[in-house]
Amino acid sequence: MVVENDFENKDVTEFFIPVPPKKIATWEEEFKETANYNVVTIDISNHSHIINERIKNSQIKNLDFVPELPCSIKVLEFSPKENVEKRDEIVLCCHGWEGRGLNFYKFIPGLQEKGFKVLAIDFPLHGENRESDCKYSGCTVFGHTLNAIIRTLNQPVYVLAHSMGNGAFQVNCRLSNEKEKRLVKKYVGIAAMNYYYDAVVGHIKIFKLENEKELIQDYIDHKKILFGIDINDIVLEKDVLTLDIPILFIHDLNDKEIPYEKTLVLKDKMKRKDYCIDGVNHPTFCRTEGLGHRRILRDDTVVQTVINFFNRQI
Repeated sequence: MVVENDFENKDVTEFFIPVPPKKIATWEEEFKETANYNVVTIDISNHSHIINERIKNSQIKNLDFVPELPCSIKVLEFSPKENVEKRDEIVLCCHGWEGRGLNFYKFIPGLQEKGFKVLAIDFPLHGENRESDCKYSGCTVFGHTLNAIIRTLNQPVYVLAHSMGNGAFQVNCRLSNEKEKRLVKKYVGIAAMNYYYDAVVGHIKIFKLENEKELIQDYIDHKKILFGIDINDIVLEKDVLTLDIPILFIHDLNDKEIPYEKTLVLKDKMKRKDYCIDGVNHPTFCRTEGLGHRRILRDDTVVQTVINFFNRQI
């Protein structure tokens, strides 16, 4: 792989500013053109005050401050299909780095048919919020945004996350009070990482730079300075696996961005190893093969597994 010389000398803070994808997926644009949805603006302007008060009162561990956030966030709202029984839970779709809510376009119609309202979130500097008044983005900003959305909705939600969206859910759990934690009824983590540190290392190693060790340390240091949190403290098993809710992980054996074994360690730590639907047991940790890190979101079997998990009593 050829790496441009200026990359090795770039300011590490630029890693927290996403670049537009080289090519917008045709299938996502085609779905967007034909689907019925509303662009909803959610006010999150009071979030910083609420969380800073929790930090001040020592209600949140290992967090120094709230990073810069926009005053509002746009989400794509997909309503349940007509003439189906409406569900109380809202499904929140949490994309990964340089992604957008429409990455979950394959899941949305099936969830609508089961009576769910779906909110496809575009995190700051991504998708509909590409021009948001926020200088940096990343896992911590994602997590704060998700927490603010859950608090504002104030009703039961299911969380569907991919890649860094799982780190966002972990940060949200760290920020949440007991009421906010109880609002989350189920969680599905696709291509998740137990340790966020491993995702950082994996991303930087892709570029095969001679100074990758220094770059990784610079990233950690700047994460603390810009966002007030140590990335070594963003660990799913610390907060997410302690939740008393149904959890499902799906990961591909050929994932090059977040290696399969980095998530496999969660399998033995999960409270529940399987769940039953119509007398058939299904594992709570599912392995796929040949789908990689992104195509896993377009696989029909994966989509149906998630829809069944959300739709049925577990």
